[in-house]
Amino acid sequence: ERFLKVDADGTVEARPFKGTAARCVDDPDADAAAAERLRTCVKSRAENLMIADLLRNDLERTCAPGSVYVEALAAVESFATVHQL
Repeated sequence: ERFLKVDADGTVEARPFKGTAARCVDDPDADAAAAERLRTCVKSRAENLMIADLLRNDLERTCAPGSVYVEALAAVESFATVHQL
């Protein structure tokens, strides 16, 4: 999980993860199903939305007006061993 990343040009990126599912790398269908279960999990989506809104609100207090946006809300990101929301 990347809480905050600040580039040399001052660009700030927050990537909160709330929800994790193990990868099924040997079975593409099961792997896709695990990612879909995570994407549609009400609890994980609610937690992800809450933390994204808190981070957005906090960043808006210090960043340039109109510069804070959510690129992908509650999107599943897949890594070598896990899917994360």
